[in-house]
Amino acid sequence: MHLREVIESEAGAHQTRLTNVAPWPPNALAKAYSRVESDWEHVEAAATAAQGPPSWDD
Repeated sequence: MHLREVIESEAGAHQTRLTNVAPWPPNALAKAYSRVESDWEHVEAAATAAQGPPSWDD
């Protein structure tokens, strides 16, 4: 019974942060992805071209 009480007490909603780093503001992640997205297409195209055609002899 004690284990169940400990689990239930620790499973409660805690509002404290685990780190001292402030959370990102809303839409910050979307902005970061939009900055990277244009360059990422170029990276994917170069990686695909560098692979060459598929082969059963790999």
